[in-house]
Amino acid sequence: MDDIFHILSSSTRTNKNKRRKASAHRPAPGKPLPPPPTAPAVGSGAAALRHHREEISAFLRRMNIQVVRPDSSSLSPPDPTPSFPAALAASPAPLRAALLHNIEQGSWTEPTPVQMQALPALLAGWDCVCTAPTGSGKTGAFALACLAAAPVVDAAPREKTACRPRSVILAPSRELVLQISREVRRLAAGKPGGVCVADLCSSAKSTAGALRRGEAIGGKKGLDVLVSTPAALLTVVDCIDWSGCGMFVMDEADRLLEDKDGKRTPAGGAVGDGEEEGEKKGDSGDEDNGDENSDGSSVDGSGDASDTNNDDDDVDSGSPSHGKKKGRGFAQSKKQSIGPKHGGTGRTSFLSQVDAILAYIPQHAIRAFFSATITGRVRDLAHSVLRSPLEISVAAGRSGAGQAAGGASPDVTQELLFVGKEEGKLLAVRQMMVDGGSRPPVLIFVRSKDRAEALWREVRGTPDAPPSLGPVVDVLHADRSPAERDAAVERFRSGATWYLICTDVIGRGADFRAVNVVVNYDLPPDGVTYVHRIGRTGRAGRPGRAVTFFTESDMGQVRTIANIMKVSGCEVPAWMMALRKEGKRGRMALSLDKSGIDTKPKYDRLQEKKKRALESENKKKLAHRKKKRKKGEKQSEK
Repeated sequence: MDDIFHILSSSTRTNKNKRRKASAHRPAPGKPLPPPPTAPAVGSGAAALRHHREEISAFLRRMNIQVVRPDSSSLSPPDPTPSFPAALAASPAPLRAALLHNIEQGSWTEPTPVQMQALPALLAGWDCVCTAPTGSGKTGAFALACLAAAPVVDAAPREKTACRPRSVILAPSRELVLQISREVRRLAAGKPGGVCVADLCSSAKSTAGALRRGEAIGGKKGLDVLVSTPAALLTVVDCIDWSGCGMFVMDEADRLLEDKDGKRTPAGGAVGDGEEEGEKKGDSGDEDNGDENSDGSSVDGSGDASDTNNDDDDVDSGSPSHGKKKGRGFAQSKKQSIGPKHGGTGRTSFLSQVDAILAYIPQHAIRAFFSATITGRVRDLAHSVLRSPLEISVAAGRSGAGQAAGGASPDVTQELLFVGKEEGKLLAVRQMMVDGGSRPPVLIFVRSKDRAEALWREVRGTPDAPPSLGPVVDVLHADRSPAERDAAVERFRSGATWYLICTDVIGRGADFRAVNVVVNYDLPPDGVTYVHRIGRTGRAGRPGRAVTFFTESDMGQVRTIANIMKVSGCEVPAWMMALRKEGKRGRMALSLDKSGIDTKPKYDRLQEKKKRALESENKKKLAHRKKKRKKGEKQSEK
């Protein structure tokens, strides 16, 4: 028995030999990547062209990039670009100079593999489905493409509207929307003529409210980039002129194309505020499906584009001329909507929200889907709305063939730690905080909002921090107000918070480059969630560590995590790979059992429960007596 417990208590760690072998193929920091071969001169023969294609194929294999050209297209995909100046060569010189300056200020030495291929493909007009590991630079790829793409020229006369975006970016959570808009603004700083980037999720200013009032957004030159969640965008979709939209990007596309949860909508099908399915207390999901306050949004700009209160000759605030849906969504491409219908439960899924938005996107717009986990189902949906999309996949390693596309970053050391029973998790977290087993900053993921609050109350006084720093443990979930969530993220970024307890509301896309450790306090519900959670560390080439707790009742879910670890190059014991997977009914029961976190003895908890029940019963009796007494007084007066 002692031997079995010793085996269970040991952590499964990354095979150092495999990691050393993989890193041998990776260029040292600051060392330029091997450039791809230059294109053959115009008029070269077939042999020179064939030789060039062979060299490009060898370069793509060396960088673990796979490019799948659609069968219906006779055009060859653009060659990968070895540097940012080469990728932005077609942009106007002033714009290119501003972008390159901001790229250099961000310490980007050369493009990442996904940027090498995705950026030239988008600028060449290809619809793309891009899969790359977490922290591999996907945001930089589509942000640069949105800023560098040529504006749509609309020669036909049209009525002026308050908002005419050139690029639209969708993301599944409010935190990710704010992060993307912040990165776009950084890259666009100093752009000639100014830049205007608006998001519909910030609590600073009310872009959505201004749009509904018919106020101008974007100034004389229009809006460069609009970033939003699907739910927030649907509240103002009829206030936007979509004819100038030249690029439409969906970040975390696999999440946006899910049909299992969504935002509650009022009668009539309009998306509004309400509790989200998967956001209920005690539920296992906690992804944000839009902002809590649809008026809580912001617009930011510089130069001429920053004025949101323009004269009538700038932008007319009359009724927009875009009532007709011009785009091609899932409903148009497949004759009927594949998303859940509005009505019944009053909820809409991400999929149905995106379906409604795609109907407004013009046919000429370039469309791109980005994620670290693109499934076969998502690819099928992508092919139904994209025009002969180019599939770009980047493997998780740099060691050659045999790597899975996308997935976990190779810079993350993954561990599985057996803690016995549920109470062992709390003891393990406290020990990590006290003895320095986890170097801050640390993200701790739990499965529900109730558990996040409970864990925060239990450990907020555990770390031994100087009093001048204030509380170093914070909590973040969708029940907190937008201001509280923004403050929690800002404190974590600045280093004031050492340990951030959170749900999956920031499990996707959140870029905390300095995070050293990710702790899965509760086992993630599936492998995709696990990959995105641990992707919050080990970003941009920095080493990271991910620790996943599991108990006796979690044995049926361990094999899923162990499979991902093995594919990522981790050494996993054979007994883990032989474990039987838990069925769906078992996973549901497990999620319902984990309702709270408490270190009090069971007897004390039962006594407190009886006490609360007795107090509640006494309050009801007292209210009944007061009501009876008032009724008697009224009868006596009569």
